[in-house]
Amino acid sequence: MATEPYVKKLLCLANSRKMSGRCVAGKEVSGSSFGAWIRPVSARQHQEISVSDRRYKDGHTVSLLDIVSIPLLAAQPGTYQSENHRKLPTRAALLK
Repeated sequence: MATEPYVKKLLCLANSRKMSGRCVAGKEVSGSSFGAWIRPVSARQHQEISVSDRRYKDGHTVSLLDIVSIPLLAAQPGTYQSENHRKLPTRAALLK
C-alpha cells in the first residue's frame, strides 16, 4: 500500500549545519496555535536537507522564524528523533 503525500505548515525554529547539508525543524502551525515538532529529513545516508531542498522558488532559503509549507511523504521516526518526516523532493513554500 502506497503512502499518500501530505503537507505540513511549520514555524522554522532550527536551521543548523549537518554533514553536507542542514538540519531544519520547527513546530507545526495549526490555526493560531502550535502543535508537534516536525523535522523534514531526506533519503540521504545522514538524512540532512540539501541546499536545493530548502530553497524557495524565488531563490531564498529557509530561515529561522519563516512559516513554511513543506511537502512530506511519511513519518520516519528515529530512535531519538520521533519528529522526523521524509521530505518530498519538491520545494518548500514560504507562507510568511
